[in-house]
Amino acid sequence: MFKSILWVTLGGIIGTLSRYAVYLTISFFNIHSAIATLIVNLLGCFIAGSFLEMSQSTILSSNLKLFVFIGILGAFTTFSTFTIDNYQLLQANKINQLLLNLFTNNILGLVALIIGITITKKIIN
Repeated sequence: MFKSILWVTLGGIIGTLSRYAVYLTISFFNIHSAIATLIVNLLGCFIAGSFLEMSQSTILSSNLKLFVFIGILGAFTTFSTFTIDNYQLLQANKINQLLLNLFTNNILGLVALIIGITITKKIIN
């Protein structure tokens, strides 16, 4: 258990610092932060796809999976995990569940954000 937590923590440190490095690089060029988010999400999906394929064709230790998928990618971007979930639904030909997952995560996520902002504004004002 302790080793698992250590692997996730170490990966999380790398993922967090990597994400921050992307944001610093983008801000250096005075580009909108949405571009940094896009780069992080696409890079995270690429890395997730590579490791997902490796995990299916070779035996990766459970610690390495924790380190990469939960640690690095979890701290770098959760979008990669979201995309893996969608890919698996697509592969299983569960199109209705795929569309529902896309809709609920994106639209309801935005709605939840707006509700959080609205409630907090009312509380602090």
